[in-house]
Amino acid sequence: LGQNCLCVRSTTGSVLGPVLFTMCTRPNSLLLRSHAVESQSFADDTQLDNHTHTSIVDSTIRALRESIDDFKTRMTLKKVSNLKCIKMLSADGLSLSCSSWRVYPEAKCDYYVSINGRKMDLKLITTYSNVELPGLYIYFNSTCSVFISKLNLSPGAYTINVTMYPNVTGTTSDISYGQHTSLSLKLEHPSVILRDCPEYVEDKTEIQCECYLNDAGTSNSSTKWTDAYGNRLTESSVLTFTANKLIPPDYHCKSSNLLGWESNSVSYRPTLL
Repeated sequence: LGQNCLCVRSTTGSVLGPVLFTMCTRPNSLLLRSHAVESQSFADDTQLDNHTHTSIVDSTIRALRESIDDFKTRMTLKKVSNLKCIKMLSADGLSLSCSSWRVYPEAKCDYYVSINGRKMDLKLITTYSNVELPGLYIYFNSTCSVFISKLNLSPGAYTINVTMYPNVTGTTSDISYGQHTSLSLKLEHPSVILRDCPEYVEDKTEIQCECYLNDAGTSNSSTKWTDAYGNRLTESSVLTFTANKLIPPDYHCKSSNLLGWESNSVSYRPTLL
């Protein structure tokens, strides 16, 4: 039926047989249906006296009310009140995930992303997970996630506004049952400077020079040293070499972050004594 339905079979004995009630939820309403099971037609039931008929009706109404009370108890609106969100940067882009527990009905989320105070025009696809919790009351552990490709990311200050709410009516009015939070993130190109690098060096001496990550821009940035021909020399930020007058030192350092954004390149060309 496209609805949440609960079937209740009455144990009330009568010549009409047991009665089956089907209850289906719709936004802010409860649809009740009853079906006589294995019963005779009322048209043929000419022998029932008024007392028997009244008893059947009373038993049916009582069973129906008990079923409604139990149904309403189990299907109770639960607002979002414990929203938690995390962000994770990868080589592919930015992942955002928000979750809340004990929500009813199943939750929905709205994500709004802005950079430097301006809303980004993104078509975000939200992935939902609503896991029903065991127990008498029907609640869900709800999670909603979105992913922003690195192709849509650029340096700047990001603000991510998130609202999670139970999907009661399927309209924007459901936001009144939800909770809001904001995440901040700054993405920049990394930058490097040279540190503890002697300007003058003696021939045949061992020299060290550090390519210092002055501003990582994002986490997990790495540095690299190359020679004058672009060959990578070391995985470390510290370059170690032996000075040689026959091969004038000409080294270059730069950094790249997790998104592949590169820093400026700095050169180290000490004077040989």
